[in-house]
Amino acid sequence: MKEVSLSNTLGSIVLLLICLVAINVMASFVPLRFDLTEERLYTISAGSRKILSNLEEPVRINFYYSRNNAELPPNFKTYAQRVQELLEEYAALSNGKVILEISDPKPDTEEEEWAQKYGIKTITLPSGNTVYFGALVSMLDQEMLLPYFDQRRQEFLEYDISQAIHKVSSTSTSKVGVLSALNLQGGRSIIPGQPPVQKWVFLSELEKSVKVDNLPLTTEEIPDDISLLIVLHPRGFSPRLKYALDQFVLRGGRLVVLLDPNARVDMASPQNQFGQQPQISSDLPGLLKAWGVDYDSTKVVGDHLHATQVNTGQGVMSFPMWMTFRSQSLDQEHPITAQLENLLFVEAGSLKKRPGVKQNFRR
Repeated sequence: MKEVSLSNTLGSIVLLLICLVAINVMASFVPLRFDLTEERLYTISAGSRKILSNLEEPVRINFYYSRNNAELPPNFKTYAQRVQELLEEYAALSNGKVILEISDPKPDTEEEEWAQKYGIKTITLPSGNTVYFGALVSMLDQEMLLPYFDQRRQEFLEYDISQAIHKVSSTSTSKVGVLSALNLQGGRSIIPGQPPVQKWVFLSELEKSVKVDNLPLTTEEIPDDISLLIVLHPRGFSPRLKYALDQFVLRGGRLVVLLDPNARVDMASPQNQFGQQPQISSDLPGLLKAWGVDYDSTKVVGDHLHATQVNTGQGVMSFPMWMTFRSQSLDQEHPITAQLENLLFVEAGSLKKRPGVKQNFRR
């Protein structure tokens, strides 16, 4: 065995200490940050970096976290630390455009008053005490609330933060247009004696993220400031309105068409003599053909593998025309579908590419 002198060992330790001190000194002058976690938890994507680089005015993030509460569970503390470090990474990469303010809203303090004013959600611990763990993202007069950083959405933490920053910093005047034969906005019921119709949750949620323009069925030209048009259940559209849709597509407009071969939510037609609602379908046959899409409004899709169990009153039966897609059949990597437990499709239709069409179809 080789003997190692004490002087050599001490020399190596001293050299190591010098190197560590030098690295720390250099790090204080050079703004380099490294993510050494296996999941790359603190590596912000190129899309988020682009949002930060396009900021013209400072964005303020008020982060409220009851860090000094002694009753916080260990896993809660770990996730909260991750959220804070990711927010700090946004601030570090923004060239001063993201201003991060971290507050501990202790009971009966000014910080707690502001957290309550902004709408930060309280979380009740097993002891009955409440804590705060949310943020408000703002720029000038635009605000977006992240009331609670749900640990179940930790895979989409960056998505939620970037979406909030993008929304408050967006200066675009473009809108999302909505065109439908259905009453999406609610109001008085068309059936006497029935309660008022509630506004569709879909529309309420859409209005939280983007500017929405609800277009009437008398529209003869789609406005130029509509960047995306959602056409929902296009029943009974006039030739002039169909022409306006086609012109919108031809000039490069983006269009989402939602069709239904049996719209049970469409209460426009009276019930028949048996008290049943007649089948009401929606279609755009001429336009779909021109766009290379095959769709038959008289047919619905069924799947025995995804059949829904329905109680008929005389027992439970498997109903393949009501398809239930559970979590294992949904995209678990997309922020929209990752947390969904199931989706129910009641008598859905089908679309396919027309023969000889050159357009690409995605699935």
